[in-house]
Amino acid sequence: MKEIEVNYIGLPIELKKQVITEEQLAAIIQGELKAAAKKELVSTRETQNGDEIILDYAGFVADEQFEGGTAEKQSLVLGSHTFIPGFEEQCLGKCAGDCFDVKVTFPSEYHASNLAGKNAVFHCKIHSIFRDNVPELNDEFVKTVSKCSSVEEYREFVRKEAQRSLDNQARFEARDELMRKMMEDVEISVSKEVINAELDVMMAELSDQLTLQGIGLEQYLEHTGKTRDFIRAQMLTDAIYRVRLNLTLEHIAEKENIEITEEEVDEVIKLAAGQYGMTPEEARESIGEIGMEGFKQDLLRQKVENFILDHADIKLV
Repeated sequence: MKEIEVNYIGLPIELKKQVITEEQLAAIIQGELKAAAKKELVSTRETQNGDEIILDYAGFVADEQFEGGTAEKQSLVLGSHTFIPGFEEQCLGKCAGDCFDVKVTFPSEYHASNLAGKNAVFHCKIHSIFRDNVPELNDEFVKTVSKCSSVEEYREFVRKEAQRSLDNQARFEARDELMRKMMEDVEISVSKEVINAELDVMMAELSDQLTLQGIGLEQYLEHTGKTRDFIRAQMLTDAIYRVRLNLTLEHIAEKENIEITEEEVDEVIKLAAGQYGMTPEEARESIGEIGMEGFKQDLLRQKVENFILDHADIKLV
């Protein structure tokens, strides 16, 4: 392969400078309060938005029960918009033990084509109703969820963490845009075999993402009506870009003598292990010897990208 010619020093880039607002801070803290909420059984009132109900339902179209439209002891948070439009609204104002019908129309672009645009009736029964008992924001709560001793100290801690997250996101977006700018003038050709290998990696990544959502790849293909070849064709442009970028970053790393030290690897593994409630040793074991090589390559690419960003012509906006 011929020498890669790339300009990566002094590239112009805009970096967004955002500050956490009081409204954002309040929303984050409210989210923390809700996360700490304990569920309480409701027995003396009708259902309201925000309640979690446990229900059975059976769906019918033209008096015929359809596949996938039946469930028992299903959890549903009213107002979450997880069910098709109109369903949750008709579950409001009900009591535990109520049996009732919900009449809805499936959206015209519903993923199951045999149901798209069809009118349906769901026979429902609510078994139980729960509500979140959200704790108050006070010094006692703060001490249970953090190392802070007062509400004001906690607010400042949350603000700093949120600001750091916002800054990291802005830096990530700027870095991504910078890479794309850098690659505009890079001439580099890659073989079909290398591109296909990258497509294999991207398909594996998609499968892992779906697994985290509780969906298998085959199930996803069935629901969307897509084929593996169709998805690979959709990924082709990104696969070519990723291969070209990785080769360019490797070239820059070699030219600038950028390397990843074992200390840096240990630090990242330690941080990741803490996030998942694992020891560093357990994290290393889960990565494995084969995975560790790819892990180090990812760290090296990130280090090179940060080097390019640190040497860019940055304009704060």
